[in-house]
Amino acid sequence: MPALSNAFHSIKAGVTPYLNTDHDLIELIRYLLDILPITITYEWVKGHYMGRKKELKHYLNYDVDAIAGNYQQR
Repeated sequence: MPALSNAFHSIKAGVTPYLNTDHDLIELIRYLLDILPITITYEWVKGHYMGRKKELKHYLNYDVDAIAGNYQQR
C-alpha cells in the first residue's frame, strides 16, 4: 500500500531523487518489462507437496507461503 499511498502524497522516493513517488518507480518497472526480451511465466501450485520428488516450484510455494504468513502477522 505504500506505493498507492505515495501516489496521492508528494514523497521523495528513497531509490533515486529523479522519481517523485514510488508510483513512478512502478511505472518505470512496467515500462522496462515491456521492452526487455524476457518472458515471465507462472504456474499454479496447489497446496503443499509432500511427495519425494519436490521440484523448484514446490520449494518456492513454501517460501511464498512463509513470506505471506510473516506479512499477515504485522
